[in-house]
Amino acid sequence: QRDNDYSKNRSNLIGLAAVAIASIVFYIRHVWYLSCVHFDYGYNMTVNLSVGAANCIGWLIWSIRRVRSQPYTRDCLLTVALLNGLVLLEVLDFPPIWWVLDAHSLWHGGTVLLAVPWYRFAIADCNYLLSEKQNRESSNFAVLYKLVEQATPQLTQRRQQRQQQQGSDFGLHLRNLVRVRCSSASCPDEYVSAQEAALRDLC
Repeated sequence: QRDNDYSKNRSNLIGLAAVAIASIVFYIRHVWYLSCVHFDYGYNMTVNLSVGAANCIGWLIWSIRRVRSQPYTRDCLLTVALLNGLVLLEVLDFPPIWWVLDAHSLWHGGTVLLAVPWYRFAIADCNYLLSEKQNRESSNFAVLYKLVEQATPQLTQRRQQRQQQQGSDFGLHLRNLVRVRCSSASCPDEYVSAQEAALRDLC
C-alpha cells in the first residue's frame, strides 16, 4: 500500500511539475511578445479568456468529483459559476448607466461579493486537509504500535538470549584469566573455580 501511494504521489508531482514548467514558459513567451514584438490587444484578450476558462473548467471538474464526499465544495461551484456570469460583463461591454456604472465597475463590484463563498470554501478545505493529515498520522502511529506490540516478545527473548550468551562468555573469560595467572604455578581446578567465584562476586 505504501509503495502504491508513493508511486501515485510521485506521478502526480511529475505531472504538476510538467504543467507548471509549461505554464511558466508560455507566460514568459507571452510577456516577451507583447513587450518586445507587438502589443496585440485582441491576442492578449484571447489568451486571458482562454486561461481563465481553463482554470474555471479545472475547478468545476475538481469540485464535481468531490461534492458528495466533501459537501463544502458547493461553495467552490457557486463561486466559479457566478464568476463566469460576471465575465459576460467584461465581454459584452455597454455604455455606463447614469454615466457612472459601466460594465467594468459592475464586474469589480460582483467579484468583491464572491470573496465570501470563496474564502468559506478555502477555510473548509484547509480544515479538511488538516483532519486528513491528523487521521493519517494517527493511523500510522496505530500501525507502528501494533508492530512494536507484536515484536516485543521476540525482542524480550532475544535480549534474554543475549544476556545468557554474554554471561557464559564472561565466565569463560574469567576462567581463562585465572588459568593464565596460574599457569606458572600449576593451580588445581578447585583453586581456579574458587578464584572465578571470587572475581564474579567482585564484579
